[in-house]
Amino acid sequence: MLSVYTFHNRNHVSLIIVRRNPRGGYVELHSKNRIEIAVAVLNNYVMKLAWDDEYAAPMLYIFADREDELFETLGQLQKLDVRIKRDEEFDSLLNNPTLERLKAFIMVKKLLEN
Repeated sequence: MLSVYTFHNRNHVSLIIVRRNPRGGYVELHSKNRIEIAVAVLNNYVMKLAWDDEYAAPMLYIFADREDELFETLGQLQKLDVRIKRDEEFDSLLNNPTLERLKAFIMVKKLLEN
């Protein structure tokens, strides 16, 4: 299971995805375009809104069949060095936001890094 939190202050917004299994860890996504992609992909999964006593904040639980793969892919999305622009690839991903298409999107962007 993954938990999703938002952090925001006057000048910054990020989406934090926490892995709630023994492997643990978190991914913090920055930038509007990265967050928009993550939200689109995460909307494919079953979610439950709940209250987290540890952080005294509302959060979403994401129930994904390939949770580790999803978590690692979102981590790769944040680690991309290239700026993610709103182009045809971006729009195509948002129109059909699957995990497989996100992986392909990341591979193309990594090729552009080199």
